Amino acid sequence: MNWLVILAGGRGERFWPLSRTARPKQFLRLLGPRSLLQETADRVAPLIDRAHTLVVTGEAYAPLVDEQLPGCWVLGEPVGRNTAASIAWAAAAIRERDPDALLAVLPSDHAVEDPVGFRGVLAAAMASAQRRRRMTLLGVRPTRPETGFGYIEAEAPAAGEPVGVPVAAFVEKPSRERAEAMVASGRFYWNAGMFILPLQEVWSALARWLPDTLAAVSTAPDDFGERFRALEPVSFDVGILERATAVDVLPLDVGWDDVGSFQAVARLLAGRAPQRVAWDRVHDVTVIGDDGPLIAGIGLSHLVVVRTPDAVLILPPEESQAVRALVHQLQETEEGARLT
Repeated sequence: MNWLVILAGGRGERFWPLSRTARPKQFLRLLGPRSLLQETADRVAPLIDRAHTLVVTGEAYAPLVDEQLPGCWVLGEPVGRNTAASIAWAAAAIRERDPDALLAVLPSDHAVEDPVGFRGVLAAAMASAQRRRRMTLLGVRPTRPETGFGYIEAEAPAAGEPVGVPVAAFVEKPSRERAEAMVASGRFYWNAGMFILPLQEVWSALARWLPDTLAAVSTAPDDFGERFRALEPVSFDVGILERATAVDVLPLDVGWDDVGSFQAVARLLAGRAPQRVAWDRVHDVTVIGDDGPLIAGIGLSHLVVVRTPDAVLILPPEESQAVRALVHQLQETEEGARLT
């Protein structure tokens, strides 16, 4: 049976003031009438139903998942320990019900322009992973030499039938010059953290390379929290995929975007008419968030304005990654902590 595993952890600090500790970004309607979490499940629903959807999140956010995706299975982690622990726990839970399962593991915070095309590639990747019994990644065909992403190198450019191509190497956040060369080669894809995993294969890999993690998620309930908290945080990419030899990649070209910052949101919302805004001589300014006061501006350019009923953030889009540091500063004061 095919299972959808959605990774919905994270505090969304780079999306303050929209994202708050009690309701981080994966539960927000940043791009439309549905939250990022709901859009992730909706995107796959024609292939995998809600009864075979499992969401891994923080304990505090389990009620939000139940509210937004009723009928799915929720695992609430006592503390975040990165993606290897999350995937291992999901695999252990599903294994008890379906030891021959195939897992489609997706982050909860991506945007896809062509969901029909996405499902086509996902179905092909699941068929390839099942037939070849290999862990398979969806590699996003790069549209620019992005230095902030990880890359997957295929042994050869994919061609013809949509089937996985063996992975040659992983490259993390290259220099601009190297990124340009990799994109031009046609053999590199962005690593978007989307994995198709035959359960038996991933179980064997976890037992070989992360036995402590596997033991922690397989313990009795009364011992689980203590063992899980004691784990060293490690990503699934570093802990498993970069060590394994039987890994494939299948190209994805469906208008994918990583909703990782306000800069990305502004890019995705380009051209949308903002509500309750008055401009005079304003160029390249994006307002994100329809709740809050009227925004008026004169002679402004190259800005992102984020508004909520109790806070407004103004920044150049290229400074989006600095929002997390700002949140940490706010948390040092009583008033700021209340607003985070």
